[in-house]
Amino acid sequence: SLCRRSALSRSNGASLATDDLKLAAETVKAIRPSLKYFHSSKYINDMANGDTCLAQGYVGDLVQARNRANEANKGVHLAIFIPKEGAVINIDAAAIPADAPHPDNAHKFIDFLLQPEIIAAVSDTTGYANAVPASKPLMKKEIVADPVIYPPADVAAKEFQVPPADLAKERERTRLWTSVKTGR
Repeated sequence: SLCRRSALSRSNGASLATDDLKLAAETVKAIRPSLKYFHSSKYINDMANGDTCLAQGYVGDLVQARNRANEANKGVHLAIFIPKEGAVINIDAAAIPADAPHPDNAHKFIDFLLQPEIIAAVSDTTGYANAVPASKPLMKKEIVADPVIYPPADVAAKEFQVPPADLAKERERTRLWTSVKTGR
């Protein structure tokens, strides 16, 4: 889950060392009584409706919540920011299984998606950034200009990827995150 990887990674410099992960888990446990819930998408509507005052989430989901709040026009105004310490950058990817029955068609579909006019329409619809620079002139100006969707260089420089983990380390992270969620 995004929250697990984020919460257990950045506070210790994205280290996968057991002691660092344990320290991160204990740090999050300390604020556990102040947290309403852990969920990967419930916060979208709760933020838009004003039922939750703070959430950690995917930028695209938070933009969706902000847009819903604005459309509802009920006085809920959402600000989205990346903490000064930085944040996990997540990348949507298309992958073709090694044993795909029609890999040529899969490649054609990916090539189709990467056409500037196609991916521009996808970004306009989803509010998610894309990695095709030639699409920006074709996109809605408010999406390209939104510093949440396309952060300025100084903010982007603080974004990081969680290092890959082997199965044993992933299990360790999962156990620690479960202990955070359950408060045990």
